Amino acid sequence: VAMKIYHDSDVDLTVLKGKKIAVLGYGSQGRAQALCFRDSGLDVTVGVRPEGASWKLAQEDGLKVAGFADAVKGADVVMMLLPDEVQPDIYEESVVPNLKKGAALEFAHGFAITYKLIVPPKDVDVIMMAPKSPGAMERVQFLEGFGVPALVCVHQDATGNAMDIALALAKGIGATRAGVFET
Repeated sequence: VAMKIYHDSDVDLTVLKGKKIAVLGYGSQGRAQALCFRDSGLDVTVGVRPEGASWKLAQEDGLKVAGFADAVKGADVVMMLLPDEVQPDIYEESVVPNLKKGAALEFAHGFAITYKLIVPPKDVDVIMMAPKSPGAMERVQFLEGFGVPALVCVHQDATGNAMDIALALAKGIGATRAGVFET
């Protein structure tokens, strides 16, 4: 069986037009992805702890910033780009009460889902879009007009659009310029 590799021409970024993307966390992946999404014309809000160092950095970078719960409210895509050890608590405190039906819950790797540290409701898409690079290099490649490869997969497809959303997110960071693999 040949492995499908997705490139720019295979993916429709307009799947995310008019959608609100909440990037939770502003570390290596959160910062790189949020900036690339913004530069790709997407509506992104960074969710972080109020007035912390990440809050100030995201503001200095010109991004919309909110507390975790406020970032999730009304979001169509919620990206869990937080350290593994804090994901379950932030998910329970800020995501669960604010996650809307039909939203996509996105992870950069499968740890929290695989080990059931986070068990999403059945009415949301659960996807992974995993760039194969540290965030800083992801951003450099994007700014140079290229991108880093990424993996995508669907754990739960509540809307029928989960793969299209995962692929559009990959395109938003430039990954489809390099190649995106389904895993």
